[in-house]
Amino acid sequence: MVSLTLVILISMSAVQSIDLTGGFFKPRPYHPNLKYYELIDSSAFKHHIVKRGTTESNHRFNKIKEVQFNALGRDFRLILNPRKGLLHPQFKAYAVDGAGNEQIIHVDHENFYEGRVFGEKVSEVSAHLENGIMTATIHTPEDTYHIEPSWRHTPDTSEDSMVVYRGSDVKYSWEDKKPMCDYIKEGNETTEAEDENEWIEGYEPPDGGVLDALNDQILRAKRRVKRQQAEAYNFNGEKNTLSLAVSG
Repeated sequence: MVSLTLVILISMSAVQSIDLTGGFFKPRPYHPNLKYYELIDSSAFKHHIVKRGTTESNHRFNKIKEVQFNALGRDFRLILNPRKGLLHPQFKAYAVDGAGNEQIIHVDHENFYEGRVFGEKVSEVSAHLENGIMTATIHTPEDTYHIEPSWRHTPDTSEDSMVVYRGSDVKYSWEDKKPMCDYIKEGNETTEAEDENEWIEGYEPPDGGVLDALNDQILRAKRRVKRQQAEAYNFNGEKNTLSLAVSG
């Protein structure tokens, strides 16, 4: 019995030291807003051109691209075609620094795609592909899947990795059941409902939609959510005591 136990322990240790994914998947740091997610390397994607027109055409089905990868316990096979009309032909993007200086950001209109999931009766895919990095939202009857550059969530990861997660695994801020209070003026009613609405309106749920890809280079330096507080109130989400501000 002792020798059998020893063999099992050695086997488990050996399995833990082997990377069965070929380096495609990375260790997952803790994420405060996601119950579960996976880090996937750009080399895990397989790209195929399944149809290309003999002549150049603006028809959206003139070029069909297939992207395959495995994540979250399932195989994804995306059938994509260029997304036309998303941006105006003369659309330009700029990055503006603190001094007001503008810098043009090149946006390749050919990097935006739409399509479906092969094998799903009802599905929808919106995607952006650039330098092997995908930003996408995949809708299926089962769930909504999101793919985003990993730097949005875990800044210490490599530039060629992505975060993949389910919409059902997002932990929204308003799901926090911790009691919260704020300061109120004498004679006025509490602004708890107003603060809750302001919180929801000011919060940006993670979304892998293709329009987010336009802001990648702008948001890389800083990403903040600003909230304007009424002068008469002071909201503090870390305290569960109620204070009364009395004006004389």
